[in-house]
Amino acid sequence: MHTAANPLLHNPSPARPASVLTPPAICVLHCIPGLGGGGAERQLSYLSQALTAKAVSVHIAYHLPGRKFEQFLSSGATFHRLASRGNHDPRLLWQLIRLIRTVKPHVIHTWLTQMDILG
Repeated sequence: MHTAANPLLHNPSPARPASVLTPPAICVLHCIPGLGGGGAERQLSYLSQALTAKAVSVHIAYHLPGRKFEQFLSSGATFHRLASRGNHDPRLLWQLIRLIRTVKPHVIHTWLTQMDILG
């Protein structure tokens, strides 16, 4: 097998610029109706803390604040409160679309039925 045409095969560890060695940060947008005290909210809190510890950019979109909000603040995530007049406010969809275009996440993870439908 002749490998002279590809200089990388002769040097298994060529010097590469830092941009090649450092992968781009992953961005995840979590969409959840509220930050109350339920099980989904608790799991999102655990997950967002673990992801930010792994240098993942975590964004959380919600429209109902809750008693667990302070617990979320320590996770290092970025929060985006969506304005609404209730659970069936059509403005939620347009705000979520605008947020997705702004944040440009690699992954969108929806929690609970309302955000599953909007997402």
